[in-house]
Amino acid sequence: MLIDGIGLPVVAYAAVRLSTSLFTERRELLFAKVTESAVRQLALKVFRHLHSLSLRFYLERQTGGMSRDIERGTRGIQQLVSYSLYSILPTLVESGSC
Repeated sequence: MLIDGIGLPVVAYAAVRLSTSLFTERRELLFAKVTESAVRQLALKVFRHLHSLSLRFYLERQTGGMSRDIERGTRGIQQLVSYSLYSILPTLVESGSC
């Protein structure tokens, strides 16, 4: 009797937590292609720009850190897209519908 009273809320809580995780993973899967496409286009644009620079640019500067900077930039774009799609946009839609 006591197990039934305590067990039901625990099972319900576990089901809700599992569904939250599943929906989060599904959302990530749906928008992964969009995010990766945006990041790939930006990285390609930076790559082409770097190749168009003169030899003097590379001789006068320390260019070893560029790949690290490009990686940080693409990671930042991924986080920005993710944050705007999953936090800012739903908040705006929710605020506008009230």
